[in-house]
Amino acid sequence: MTNSLNSANSALTLPLHISLRMSFPADDLICEEIIEYIARYLGSLSPFTVEVQGIENFRNIVWLKIKTCPRLREIHSWLVDSLSQKYGTGAHIFDSDFMYHISLFLDDDPAKVNRAYSALSSEPVPVNMTANGLL
Repeated sequence: MTNSLNSANSALTLPLHISLRMSFPADDLICEEIIEYIARYLGSLSPFTVEVQGIENFRNIVWLKIKTCPRLREIHSWLVDSLSQKYGTGAHIFDSDFMYHISLFLDDDPAKVNRAYSALSSEPVPVNMTANGLL
């Protein structure tokens, strides 16, 4: 993910990624296989543009909300359906109306999350970002 978010007081210097589906449990014996399977698929994707809708505080996560678009829905559907068929992972209830996002801060302490949101909410965010499919 390329971006123009470069604030000295934020964690945005890490490689950013868009969350594309809910995490799921998997047997340790096949974790590497699943990761390689997903990596091959994501590595085959052409870069595309996504629209950033702003910084939000959602439950225990501060994130950049990414606007749903057909390309993200296609990728999400592939991840849910393909992984379910091949590995029996199933879908999470949130997968039915998935909220695409880039996590900026996560903690179980609501006070910490609120402080992070207050600090990050005034940061400038780009209107668009390029997703490149690389892991």
